[in-house]
Formats: sequence, C-alpha cells, structure tokens
Amino acid sequence: MAIDSYRFLDFASRQVMKAWAARQDPGAIPFTPLAKPLRECTVALVSTAGVARNDDRPFDQEGKRRNPWWGDPCFRAIPLAPTHYSVMGYILQPTELVEQTAPAITGRMRGERVDAAALFPV
Repeated sequence: MAIDSYRFLDFASRQVMKAWAARQDPGAIPFTPLAKPLRECTVALVSTAGVARNDDRPFDQEGKRRNPWWGDPCFRAIPLAPTHYSVMGYILQPTELVEQTAPAITGRMRGERVDAAALFPV
C-alpha cells in the first residue's frame, strides 16, 4: 500500500514539498564500525512511525491536521531491549526535534549503554 506523505497539504504546498525533496542531495551516509560483535551489542530501534503504547498518550494528530507544516516533536519510549523509541515522521520544522528530542533520546540510550541504533523511517 502506498503512503501519501503529503495528504494533509494543500495543492501548492504539496508541489513545493515534492520539488524540495527532489532537489535534496542525500549526501554521504555516516558509518561507524561496531566496537564488538553485533550479537554482544545492545541495539535500540528508532522509528518515525509515530508508534505509542496503548497506555501512553498518542502523538498529536489533530495539530498536524490543523497545520501540516508542524509535526509533534515528542518521542515515545517503548520497553523491549531495554527501550526502543518512536517519533512522529514528516516534521518540517525540526528545531525542537533536533535541539531537544534527539538529545533526550541519545541521553537515554547512553544511560542504557546502547551500542547501536537501527533507524526505521516510515
């Protein structure tokens, strides 16, 4: 099933975003070799699927519908091995995400002695 990432945008904004995305150079992918075998690593998952547990508050979908240029910059912690993280994807104003959310997530990962993170953009 195809996902329409631009579904809440008006026609003009949709065209601007598609043109902007087409011009972006993906650049080099950063890579750091693991210091130990993967089987000995603690691995955390980070997803932009906006996943939340049933007993946690959901991401702000109404705010996104009211203003498609905004996205909920918060994260949800999901206990598995020991914790995985979910954020809401498609955030066009990433200042809070970059300056507050990402450091909060990485700080928690350091505290849990996470060796690697697998990123799952959705």
